[in-house]
Amino acid sequence: MSSRADLHVHSKYSNRPSEWFLRRIGAPESYVEPMDIYQRARERGMSYVTITDHNKISGALDIAHLPDTFVSCELTTYFPEDQVKVHLLVYDITESQFEELSNLRKNIYELQDYLLNQGIIHSLPHPLFRVDGRLQANHVEKLLLLFNRFEGINGSRDSRSADLFQLICGSLTPRFMYRLADKHDLFPLGEKPWKKTFTGGSDDHSGSFIAGAYTQTPAADSLEEFLDHLRAGRHQACGSSGSSLKLAHSLYKIAYSYYKDRFGVGSGPGNDLLGELLKKLLDHRPAGKLATGRKRVYHFCEKMVFAGRRRQLSPVERMVVGEISWLFSPSVVDALSESAQERSFEASCRLCHHLTWKFAHQFILKLREGKFLDALQTVAALGPVALSIAPYLAAFSTQHKDDDFLGDLSRQLMGNDCLSRSEHKMIAAGNVYGSCKQMRAAIGRLMACTEGRYRQAKVLVCCHDSSAGGEQWIRLQPVAHLEIDENHGLSLPLPPFLDVFRLLEEQGITEVVVATPDLMGVTVLAGARLLKIKSVFYYNQAFLVQYQKSLKETDFHQLTNRFLDWLADMADEILIEKEEDRQRLIDNGVARKKITLVADRRKAPVFQTEAVA
Repeated sequence: MSSRADLHVHSKYSNRPSEWFLRRIGAPESYVEPMDIYQRARERGMSYVTITDHNKISGALDIAHLPDTFVSCELTTYFPEDQVKVHLLVYDITESQFEELSNLRKNIYELQDYLLNQGIIHSLPHPLFRVDGRLQANHVEKLLLLFNRFEGINGSRDSRSADLFQLICGSLTPRFMYRLADKHDLFPLGEKPWKKTFTGGSDDHSGSFIAGAYTQTPAADSLEEFLDHLRAGRHQACGSSGSSLKLAHSLYKIAYSYYKDRFGVGSGPGNDLLGELLKKLLDHRPAGKLATGRKRVYHFCEKMVFAGRRRQLSPVERMVVGEISWLFSPSVVDALSESAQERSFEASCRLCHHLTWKFAHQFILKLREGKFLDALQTVAALGPVALSIAPYLAAFSTQHKDDDFLGDLSRQLMGNDCLSRSEHKMIAAGNVYGSCKQMRAAIGRLMACTEGRYRQAKVLVCCHDSSAGGEQWIRLQPVAHLEIDENHGLSLPLPPFLDVFRLLEEQGITEVVVATPDLMGVTVLAGARLLKIKSVFYYNQAFLVQYQKSLKETDFHQLTNRFLDWLADMADEILIEKEEDRQRLIDNGVARKKITLVADRRKAPVFQTEAVA
């Protein structure tokens, strides 16, 4: 038998969001009622319940009259020497203690002294999370001296940082700790400061994943006994860590709650299309007064989106409003299971892909007609695409934003990058050349130019051609092909954006090389930047020949050259075969150190696309 408590969970009183997606739409970081936290935690097997809002105890006080609860808080504290922020969880405090803690939290050393003098249980959550982006190795060393209890499992964040921290703690020795004490002039905490203990908490803000991670102790017959177990270090972190999909699901839930609150029944009209759309989606009046959700969206779109024109929605438009209606339905945003997260991801992908295809098609059409201003206006109308993918972009970015720091920290404290996997490299290519055979030729030339650097790399291609395959090949189906020139069969494959990002993350890719300068190249380079993966761009102008000859009447030549240069600038390294191209990039402001001059060792002729008739 054992006792359990989710020791890191937030309610509606945590109202200052850290995620850029929530800040962008103006939403707080939680809408969860304290009573809902209590009920869900108990339903999910928690023996004791607390709430840890940011610098507030209001949520914990709201349930303090209920059995098996205690008052807690997540404090933001600072290293006074440089004002670097860290968070600290404090448990079983009184209101007067909270007031004193609030006064002392500007100085982490004074705060720790007070916690020790008062015998207050505390744990440092997500210890390697850079709250303000400024945490460095020397701060981590000080935290190891100041605290002996840390969060080992965080239900909202990827496990890599927690795994690294536990590896660091597992390698601590008395000699190392005393060396740190001399270095920072800090006395290490406790008789055995090299022995650390770990707690677990969901860090839930949306209400969906309460008790997904928790702290377990030996069986406790009372709250006092449970707290004694915590105080004595008789506890362990249990449950599951977070993921990009889980975090995105939470962001959708918070956005849903925000627009439900802002544009609820009886409120005045909103000032943006998204708000008005979600108001209709979330307007739960009786069925006799208003039709079903999809019919509400249908009538709203007819009225608002199409300015009153009397016509039926197209199949694509019908799909869009249906997907949005399903995506923000209560049955989806309240779901806990991985299958629900997977369905949300798939729905977002479908919505993103169809909308992107529609707007990209219009964009290309306007470009072919020479209407550049109209083309830019088409891009400006991509709001629904942003809605469908923004939570995932925010989630991928958040889960990987500290990757460089983790690698540096591991090398500094452990002597090596102990979290790094074996090198996983990937060559990415779209079917920009028009045939699988030509795409293979382009990849072959890249391999020859790099003298085996990518011999073991996986090859990710975006094309319909079923013959594009091999043991190391991964083939993704394009969402659609954008027709550039119908007369010559020129088109660009539109890749499945979110699927590419997820694949790069799940495959543990450490380096990508973009072999074709097309929409697939843009997608992979964007994914690499988002996930902190090294990116290499193979600068090859051959593909431009066909397109420039066909579209010279629209001044496409200059546009495609700029596009090629822009892709090169996005990459961490540029592979280039011609000295004149290298010099031109340098003249255009590209850093010289990014450019590597390569040559095909097989002395093969420069790859050319098929001539235009």
